[in-house]
Amino acid sequence: DTIKNAKSFLQRYPNSKFSPFVQTILAKLYMAEYKLNKEIASLYHRTDKEKAAKIYEEKLKNSWVNSVQIVDPKTSWYRSIFEW
Repeated sequence: DTIKNAKSFLQRYPNSKFSPFVQTILAKLYMAEYKLNKEIASLYHRTDKEKAAKIYEEKLKNSWVNSVQIVDPKTSWYRSIFEW
């Protein structure tokens, strides 16, 4: 688990010159995990699996990323041709 490894690195080497990079990566991983959980919850809602959707909604509520405004990444122009 990459998040676990990043946390472990920060605990072992708190004064490393790489710590700011690892913290940035960790923040991005948390945001990606949040977006993934949000998409999974949405999928379960669309397929009428409310019990499973609630599990992922709880994960969203308990995440510190919940209070951060996440900007969705832009889709490359050539991908938009296939995803309309």
